[in-house]
Amino acid sequence: MPSEMREARLDYVRERWSQLADLEQEYGRAVFTYLMVVNSGGAAAVLSFMGAMKTTTPIPGAQWMLALYLLGVILVGVVRGLSHYRISWRYGRWRAGVQKLYKEEWGWEELQRDDESLGWYYWPVEAAVWGSFLSFLAATGIGALNILKG
Repeated sequence: MPSEMREARLDYVRERWSQLADLEQEYGRAVFTYLMVVNSGGAAAVLSFMGAMKTTTPIPGAQWMLALYLLGVILVGVVRGLSHYRISWRYGRWRAGVQKLYKEEWGWEELQRDDESLGWYYWPVEAAVWGSFLSFLAATGIGALNILKG
């Protein structure tokens, strides 16, 4: 392989490592912060309302609202764990592939094919993310319906 091509590919390897690390951080911050804030905020609001009214049922369904907001918070933790391990696994596979490239056990095409094969949809993370968001929507819906009735 010509040295110019080898150097260009090594630059790409370094850029890809950086990209994967940045993706892990960016994805985690945006989604998890939003879900944690809305579910935690909902739980805090329900608890504050319960405390102000000096009853555990200031509005019908308050316990369900609280439980759903807390479920949303728990699911955020599950998502964070699953996402971390998935990206760490993919990053580890990339590093192992690069080592094979350096040892000339793999060519450039094998490295690229292996990396592309890891871009699959990971449904447990998606299910937990959507579960957290749906918990927020359900809890908020219970509160809104009961407030509108009253």
